[in-house]
Amino acid sequence: MSDVQGIYRQSQPTPSPFPPYPYFELRARDAVYLLVPRSVSTAGIKRFAMFGDGNGMPQDFIGKLRFEHLLDDLKNGYSMFGSGTVEIGTIRNFYMSWRHVASMEQTPALIDRLKRDIEQGSLVVFRFQSSPHWAIMRQTPGEPVPAASGPVSTWDGRQKVIAMFKAIPSFLQGAAKAEFEAFLTPENLAIMAAFLGGIAVMQAVPGADAAVDALIAGIAWWQFGWAGVVAGKDFVDAVIKAGRATSNDEIMLAAKLAAAALVSLGLTLLLKKITENVHEVRPAKDEPPEVPQPKPPSGSTDDMMHRYQSGNRGVSYPRVDDQFTPESSYDPANLTADQKRAINNLRAQGWNSDKIDQVLNSGSNFNIKPLNPGDPVFKIGNTGLDPAASPSPYLLDGDSYNSLVDQGYIGNDGTILDRAGIKQSLALPCYNLAETIVSGAIKTPTTAVVSDINPASELFTLIDGTGTPLSGQLLMNGGGSQAAIDPSAINW
Repeated sequence: MSDVQGIYRQSQPTPSPFPPYPYFELRARDAVYLLVPRSVSTAGIKRFAMFGDGNGMPQDFIGKLRFEHLLDDLKNGYSMFGSGTVEIGTIRNFYMSWRHVASMEQTPALIDRLKRDIEQGSLVVFRFQSSPHWAIMRQTPGEPVPAASGPVSTWDGRQKVIAMFKAIPSFLQGAAKAEFEAFLTPENLAIMAAFLGGIAVMQAVPGADAAVDALIAGIAWWQFGWAGVVAGKDFVDAVIKAGRATSNDEIMLAAKLAAAALVSLGLTLLLKKITENVHEVRPAKDEPPEVPQPKPPSGSTDDMMHRYQSGNRGVSYPRVDDQFTPESSYDPANLTADQKRAINNLRAQGWNSDKIDQVLNSGSNFNIKPLNPGDPVFKIGNTGLDPAASPSPYLLDGDSYNSLVDQGYIGNDGTILDRAGIKQSLALPCYNLAETIVSGAIKTPTTAVVSDINPASELFTLIDGTGTPLSGQLLMNGGGSQAAIDPSAINW
């Protein structure tokens, strides 16, 4: 029986963490397969694709075989739920949005259609490891790299990568620059040199150092969604450009491109995740003595996330209109079809116009999901939270909650493990510290208005002994999902 779930998303009118086309996810036990219609956008990142464009071998042959077995399981009616109805329904919805036709074939024929579209190149398939640590083990990282000397054209890939990393801060400013400079420890530079030096000298073609590409793509997808995959591709392109460099000017150009990609990913978060993976998979005997990590610069992303994790220590928030601002494409005078459908359902649930506007501003890709008695509902908030006394349209259904568990933000026993991660995924406002989870259940048949959570930003002021108060803006990636449900249909 295949341990697989299906998830379908509609398109969005503006750039977002998700692909700008209808797409379909199949979540297996050890990977997520993302199916997207081939386009200019997807062609630009084909190096991360499991299937190429017919001109070469797939990047991940084993992944291809597993994916084909997964489709065969669906064709025969197997899934983690004991039947293929969940996945087949979402595949039908995907075809309706993509092809604008109702696909009413029986299950075997529908899966055969999906296979043909993949084989003919109409769909591109990406495979993301649920746990991408395996890719880092191809060599022992952290060994010293000889200092570069002579013309750039005589340097090896590792020396060029180090030169590029050392040049990146010259293209950053303020806290961003200080944060990246703090990342450039000798050990981290050695890890980056060993990890990225291999692809620095390779051509940017499908299959070029698939292990590194898979790791970067996987981390970028889990942390930042589609936007992360695109920026991760740009970062790898910068590394390859550095590997081809024959002059210092070309090294500086690669550093500039890498800086732009890292800024779009929240600066050093992607690289920090890679170095964390190195430590997790490297044998204990190879671990160097623990070195105290430098304190993150005041007001940096790491600093603010640490403060959030410890209860917003020393942080206050200005009471201004733009204190919390989601990235939104919501225009009440020019509604999209999914927004109109969401508004009608939110009104039927009893929400006032202010709440409806808030939901429409905070989310994208609105869908209507039926819920049945006994289906779980969750609310994350501060200690003492009583969602029955203060109804909110920002809830989690079972899928939203399980996504946070899968990402390690919530334990299997319901314990909150990473409040800062929850804040980033759900784009929580300043007053929600994610201290507790209250669970409930649907008591009468109803529907939920579900949506993807947009990125957002909030203004802050640091007041804990910094002398002059430091004001800044914290960016949150979003990417999680939320559900608005009629409060009268829930037992808390």
